[in-house]
Amino acid sequence: MRKVRGKSTSEGLRAARIGELIDKSLAQLQLFAYNADLCQNFSSAVSTPHGIVGISVLLKLSPDGQSAVLDEFISSVKSVSLENAKKGFHGLSLLDLLPSNIGEYVTYEGSFAFPGCEETVTWIVFNEALSISQNFLNVLRTLRLVNYDESPPMSDNSRPLQPTNRRSIKTNIRLHSEMEQMRAESFQLDQDLDN
Repeated sequence: MRKVRGKSTSEGLRAARIGELIDKSLAQLQLFAYNADLCQNFSSAVSTPHGIVGISVLLKLSPDGQSAVLDEFISSVKSVSLENAKKGFHGLSLLDLLPSNIGEYVTYEGSFAFPGCEETVTWIVFNEALSISQNFLNVLRTLRLVNYDESPPMSDNSRPLQPTNRRSIKTNIRLHSEMEQMRAESFQLDQDLDN
């Protein structure tokens, strides 16, 4: 799991602008898995085309906070603020780390957002952001890059906007439904005016 964000709430995430979804989010939670049909382990999948799936869960602040599962999750994160620190967490379903509407998403073939930026990742970016509390965000900001207390925090680690390099970006989000509705209403208004 990886989180990417700026060190202040106003900075936001400056990754690829896909329907302005990512640009409007504060942070993202990145979950990775490897293609077991192609690779024996995660390490070999990193260098294999279509070897990795990256699920990007966009995060937004909510005055209502977050679910109890995320509260428990963030309590566990507090004890693993240094790289390679570990803590068991029982009862967590990956579905608890996803937004409620997982039916709308954008997908594309891309790369890891951190060095070595291998271009072997099939990204899935959900249309709906997951609500988090200010406390959750503050705890994420305490995570460190390396295993000592004076190390820099894991903030300001977003990758600059990258060109698409002729990659296809696919979505099942109905981008034109509002325009179709506006056209229908405009057509109805024109007919009413003609009568």
